[in-house]
Amino acid sequence: MKKILYTFIISILILILLFISYSTSKLNELPSFSDTVAVFVPKNSSVNTIVKRFNEYDLLQPSWLFTNYIRIKMKFENRSVYAGYYDVVPSTSNEDIIEKLFTGGYAKTIKVTIPEGLNNKEIAQILADTLGINSRLFLKLANSDSLLSAWGIDAESSIGYLLPETYEFYGDETEQEIIDKLLKHHFEFWTPEKESELKRTKLSKHELLSIASIVQAETPLKSELPTVAGLYLNRVKIGMLLQADPTVQFAVGEKKRLLHKDLEIDNPYNTYKYAGIPPGPINNPGKDAIMACLNPERHKYLFMVAFGDGSGAHYFAKTNAEHSQNVAKYRKTRRR
Repeated sequence: MKKILYTFIISILILILLFISYSTSKLNELPSFSDTVAVFVPKNSSVNTIVKRFNEYDLLQPSWLFTNYIRIKMKFENRSVYAGYYDVVPSTSNEDIIEKLFTGGYAKTIKVTIPEGLNNKEIAQILADTLGINSRLFLKLANSDSLLSAWGIDAESSIGYLLPETYEFYGDETEQEIIDKLLKHHFEFWTPEKESELKRTKLSKHELLSIASIVQAETPLKSELPTVAGLYLNRVKIGMLLQADPTVQFAVGEKKRLLHKDLEIDNPYNTYKYAGIPPGPINNPGKDAIMACLNPERHKYLFMVAFGDGSGAHYFAKTNAEHSQNVAKYRKTRRR
């Protein structure tokens, strides 16, 4: 009896040792491919789904071994797996892959840059092209009453509040999650210091964003933003028509060279016809344009006209007479 028990115990130990040896060899096993591959792990994936994703590239095989191995580590080490794209190079062992799944060390994100001055439709298209989202659903959610109420935006649209920036995504975010991320970044921008600066302007945040969107549309030059901001705030202060072409383009729904008839349209965004700040932003201004409106250049300029040489620069004037001279310079340059 003792001999049988001894033989059984030895057999079990041998099996355990063989299993440990087998498991170790599998953990140390390297990929069979010679090029780097990117494996995507969706957010909130099950362990089975994660392992299957890697199995497609002959990694983490056999699946039963690595599924159980990951589950054990999750339970006893209280760890979670990170979502994202994982670059796996030929020198990466299975054990390396698992460790990086728990640390996000190999995870790479998709960088998406949203340029300053775009409207929500243009932003939706960029996100659709880069992340594959539904642009129509994005726009519907971005302007929904529930979203605006949840974020405390007292307006008919979120335009002006989707802060231009380079964002990082995993690629599996929903349209709602993306919108929330952009809005969260916008409101984090408004630090207590900036809120104090806003109070000094005597404008509401919505009004300031409306002015900033005009400033953003008027000049491509960062150096001019404070000057242009000061000009439009001067007009607001004295009750002068803003006469901003970009607001009329917004009203007609097209970025084009305006005709005389366009300046006559009956629309609250027609700042050639309606005095004061328009009902809301006409685009999503960047941080520099917003800061320019919070800290505008102090001057007495009321008029501006482009150089006309393609540089994006402008002539600025305090009086109509000076402006007329600058317009003549513009026309002369355009004729060349």
